[in-house]
Amino acid sequence: MHAARRARKIPRLQRQRYAERIWRLGDRVQFELVEKFIEHFGLDEEAARQILDRFAGLDIEVLRALGADRLSPAPIRSVGEAQQ
Repeated sequence: MHAARRARKIPRLQRQRYAERIWRLGDRVQFELVEKFIEHFGLDEEAARQILDRFAGLDIEVLRALGADRLSPAPIRSVGEAQQ
């Protein structure tokens, strides 16, 4: 049970680490990534605008106050921890 749960979490953690790396590359790379997703999933302009409006409309001060402006730190596992 624990192994299956961990296996589901790994791709999400990997995407979080990618997001952190991509964020540091700046606005241009983030824009190109958004464009690739729009193209890959065949989103029309209206659907893309709605999604972008939703995220661009978030209030950074509220996110910071809630601690929702940062990803969780990478999980820490002690050396010698038993594999379950």
